[in-house]
Amino acid sequence: MRWIFAHTRVFAPKFGYLEDPATGSGNSAFANYILSQKLWDGQPIAIEQGGNNRIFNAVKLKYQNGKVLFGGKSTKKIEGVYLV
Repeated sequence: MRWIFAHTRVFAPKFGYLEDPATGSGNSAFANYILSQKLWDGQPIAIEQGGNNRIFNAVKLKYQNGKVLFGGKSTKKIEGVYLV
């Protein structure tokens, strides 16, 4: 069973955008932390991500064979190309 375990927000102005609406890498780091603190047993969970006045995205996580796996569904709000 998947259920909402936490609500997160990821801010990344250093990389050219204020907030990431759904990030696997940020939530995977969070997953490793809650595993290390024994706050999660590795069973499938969902992390809700987003801020005020947004459609929330869900990043799904599970721990399998020594790895945190992530996936999910998001809503595309903008599309473009970043030039660095």
